[in-house]
Amino acid sequence: MLDPDFLLCELLTVPSDVAIRAAAEISGCEACSADAELPFDWVLADAMGRPGMFEFILAAPVRCPLCHRPVTEKTLVDRVVGIEVSV
Repeated sequence: MLDPDFLLCELLTVPSDVAIRAAAEISGCEACSADAELPFDWVLADAMGRPGMFEFILAAPVRCPLCHRPVTEKTLVDRVVGIEVSV
């Protein structure tokens, strides 16, 4: 049965520059990282500043920075955690 909330979902195309910026925030994907637990579309939502009910469509392919396999909107990824450096 179709989830009625899915009908309220908006489809958004992810521009190439945003996809590249989002890809820079991941350190691996489900193919190469045992720590990959976050769907890439969550990273896309942050990169686009669009929380809520959205489905994203990549305008250009994205590849994992570690194994270079294709990353889709639903691929599980390992997100880079920012490291603070004090001098």
